[in-house]
Amino acid sequence: MRFILGTCFVIFLSLVCNTVHIVAQEQSPAPSNEEVPYKLIRYEYIINGTILEAALRYTLELKDDIVFESRATFIEFITQKRIELTNLRQVENTSSLSYDSVWNEKERHFEVTIYFFVESAFSIIALPYVKYNSSEGLVLSLRGRDYNFLGTLERAYIDINYTLDNDTSQSFGTNLGFSYPLSFGNHTIVGAISEGLTYTYLEKFTNRTALAFNYAYSLNPKNDLLLTIEQAHTTILQGAQLELDSNYFSTKLETAYQTILADFIPVINSIRYKPRANVTFSYPITNTYLPDKVSSYVVTLSHILTVGRIDWYNNFRQGIEFSLENPYAYYQYYEGWKLSFVFQNRGFLTPTTFMGLSYRLYAQIEDLYYSKNTDPFPTSTSAAEKLRGIRNDEFDSNNVAILNTDIGFRLFSIPRFAEFHGTIFYDVGLRTVHAETFSLSKDIKHAVGIEGIAFALFSRNFVVRLSYGIDILKILDENTFNILGSGEIDFGLNLHY
Repeated sequence: MRFILGTCFVIFLSLVCNTVHIVAQEQSPAPSNEEVPYKLIRYEYIINGTILEAALRYTLELKDDIVFESRATFIEFITQKRIELTNLRQVENTSSLSYDSVWNEKERHFEVTIYFFVESAFSIIALPYVKYNSSEGLVLSLRGRDYNFLGTLERAYIDINYTLDNDTSQSFGTNLGFSYPLSFGNHTIVGAISEGLTYTYLEKFTNRTALAFNYAYSLNPKNDLLLTIEQAHTTILQGAQLELDSNYFSTKLETAYQTILADFIPVINSIRYKPRANVTFSYPITNTYLPDKVSSYVVTLSHILTVGRIDWYNNFRQGIEFSLENPYAYYQYYEGWKLSFVFQNRGFLTPTTFMGLSYRLYAQIEDLYYSKNTDPFPTSTSAAEKLRGIRNDEFDSNNVAILNTDIGFRLFSIPRFAEFHGTIFYDVGLRTVHAETFSLSKDIKHAVGIEGIAFALFSRNFVVRLSYGIDILKILDENTFNILGSGEIDFGLNLHY
């Protein structure tokens, strides 16, 4: 009996010791060394609303199996993703993320799970829209927007427009389109459909339909290969009888390589570089021909360097961003090439909770070209749109430098409706026109004005802006002031920059 009891006691003691040993192994304390690696193994999502997990993963560029060399680099990654989540205007400010980590004794690293707690913001709006821009005329429109189309964080839009130009020409038209990401495991292809048609009374009818697919293949956490294919169809009818003028297809193929040269840098956050190449083929259908100045093929090589990031803080922005783009393109129609440089620098500072300072410096050089064709390359007017208070047709050029400066204030808010800001701005622009002598009176523009902005409180997506600026030198030169002729009025559903 004593032998049996002694044997049982020994077995019991052995089990207890082994159990204690196993528990000690499973709960062995993690080292306190900050240089121990952290491995990201998965993401978990708790979403209140319509946002899809795949859409959140694609938009925030969430990649698997990232290994961080230390706790410090991991915390920097978490901090950046938390800011990027806050910057999404399709989610509420209450959205957040957290993480937990478990020590893996065998692999000698922490295994991390990141948890996203996301609440969708209201994102659908339909409203009548009135825009008067003294550069382009009057626009009456019915507009619909969904900034989180079917939970994809992509935009869907529809515009039904009536336009009365300054020369009393009338046109009717509609534009609609949407994007939708298609996910296959960890791979996502974003499809985009757009349709636009315009009828100018007794003059012209244009219709363009396009379908595009964009795919980003992750080579590693810092490098992506980007592929794009777009197929478009364009029909143009001319004259009062709307006789067929052009009917053609266009196919665009593009490849790009996007790399993060450096990240987690104080103030500027990251440095990104993207070289890309694309070719666009245009070919007529049946017996029609391509419109004037449309090339049967265009080959473009370009690269862009981007530094910095802009973040949102309670309807003000903070941060600095630089970008430099350098495209080189060959156009079949002109039998020549065009070299361009586009530089942009934006900066935002919020010194107090009720005031924001901002600026944008934009420079564009597109006059470096060679053409065997007698027709010169067309003059760009897109840069003029960045200059408030100046009519676009008075500042069209391929070579421009523009500075926008703003001092903005939070004025008041209506609970559960909107927060209202007021801005004082000063813009200055300089241009040179190909084969023309530089003129101080024509080629330098100064404008001052005021801007009112309403940020909807029921949805972070919606912003309404009304601005009025005056052309200072025009008033001094003509020695007279006209509220419409001496400046520019603009009303829109977006911020100026």
